[in-house]
Order: sequence, then structure tokens, then C-alpha cells
Amino acid sequence: MWDGTCAVTHLPIKKDQPVRLILLVSQAPYLDFGGGFCNATQLAVPQFLSIKGIYNDYGCIVPKEDWQTANVVDCLNLWLKEKSIEINKTDGSWSKGTNPCQYPTIGNWLNAIERGYVYRLEKDDAGHRQPEVGQFQFMLVHEDIYQLAVNMAQEWQQRGQRDYCDTISDLLSHLAKRRKVIKSLPVKERKGKLWFHYLREGLEISEIFNTGDEYWEHHL
Repeated sequence: MWDGTCAVTHLPIKKDQPVRLILLVSQAPYLDFGGGFCNATQLAVPQFLSIKGIYNDYGCIVPKEDWQTANVVDCLNLWLKEKSIEINKTDGSWSKGTNPCQYPTIGNWLNAIERGYVYRLEKDDAGHRQPEVGQFQFMLVHEDIYQLAVNMAQEWQQRGQRDYCDTISDLLSHLAKRRKVIKSLPVKERKGKLWFHYLREGLEISEIFNTGDEYWEHHL
């Protein structure tokens, strides 16, 4: 059992906390994104809709069965049927009922992706698949952080803000300022206060609000 890590704040994700899982697919290292990269996951880009769930205490989520999850499963199944993706399993037989080719549930898909079995088909000029390109991965984001990013997206678009680092910095600064306001209130008045004003799902202050002051002061 272990904590997850929020891809935006880098703060721990605890068991049963609401999270979003975002599927990623690795890109060719020769593509020019106009910046430098420090690790392989920086060459990965989102695919499909996000999946809502709760953290399962060992690196993944218990997904919520809603229309978004159903849409992701439908897309994966369609891509598999059209041979846009393949499942490359080399270490023995599947456990009974866990092969996403035969039992295409979101749980089986996440199980296969988590183990590095699912690839988007990328071929070279000779028609051979490039094994280092197209591997599916995923990242986790705290639900309230995800909701804030969704609601701030229009503002970033209007400003023409495209740089990932600047966007994340802006989001964390917004959270830090909001947290400072709430922390200035008497403890009894903090109950029920939101991290931010325009949270669609009415989530109250999460556990990450209680992270040490030093972390958030860094983002003020």
C-alpha cells in the first residue's frame, strides 16, 4: 500500500481521495515540442476524456462507472478493433476474466495499461512498429485541483497562455492565495469553505489544504 502523487501539485494522494485519471500516450522523441524534457513522461500527451474515481491505495483508482468512463472504454475498444492500438503481453496468460480483448471493462483496460501492455501503433517508413513509441500510461490529479484547472482553462485560453509550466504556476498561485484567505479565518468559520469560488461539484477543503505552510508560501 502506498500514496499516489498528484501530477499537478506533486502532493500525496491518500487512499479513498477523489481523483482524476488521465490516460497518456508516449510520443516519438524526435518530435519538436519547442522545449527541453527531463524524463520520458514529458513526451506523453493526454488521450480521451478523464476518468473519475477514488484512489485505491496502490497506484491506480477505483473508477466511477459514468458516461465519461463508458466513452473511454468505447474509444479503446474501437481503436483495438481498427488496429490503432495493440495489447502486447509477453509474460504468460491473463488471469481469468482480466483480458481487455475478451472482457473490455475499464478495470481490465487500466490493469493492462498500468503494466505497460497497451500501445498506440506507430510504424516507421518500412511499416515496422516502433516499440519505444506509443505506450499508454496515466497520471493522477486530485479532483479539486482538476476542477480548478477546468474552470481556469477559459481564462488561460483568452490570455493565449500555452506554456505548461506557466499554467501550472498560475494554478498553484491561485490555490495558495485562496488557502491564505481561508487560513486567516477562525477555525470554526473554515468549515465548508471552498478552495476556490467556482467549484462545480461542491467539494469542500480537501486534505491537501492542510499540507505544510512552507509548500504553499513558495507559490504565493
